[in-house]
Amino acid sequence: MRAGLLTEKVLVLHPTVTTNPVGEQITSYDNVSAIRARDVSFRQQRQLDNGEVWMQGQRTLEVRMYHDICDNDLIEWRDKRYRILSIDTDRQHMCKHLTIEEVNQ
Repeated sequence: MRAGLLTEKVLVLHPTVTTNPVGEQITSYDNVSAIRARDVSFRQQRQLDNGEVWMQGQRTLEVRMYHDICDNDLIEWRDKRYRILSIDTDRQHMCKHLTIEEVNQ
């Protein structure tokens, strides 16, 4: 990976599951790290969910290979939260490709 390509700042949020006194599991997300990334591609297509049409935002981010990112982490980028759909490791270029999708809240 060439120097200077990682121009975006993203936050990695790791889920923490706690149980309240009633026995209900509550998931909270804690900031694990702030890392640099590169926006590689953008795919946008309309999707129909429950009779409502919305634009599905899928993107691919490139990060350095040594970052500890799991499938169940969330990515916060440009004031939006994204879930990780897949993580592909490219050993030749020493990077990870994260396919992410915007969380529909």
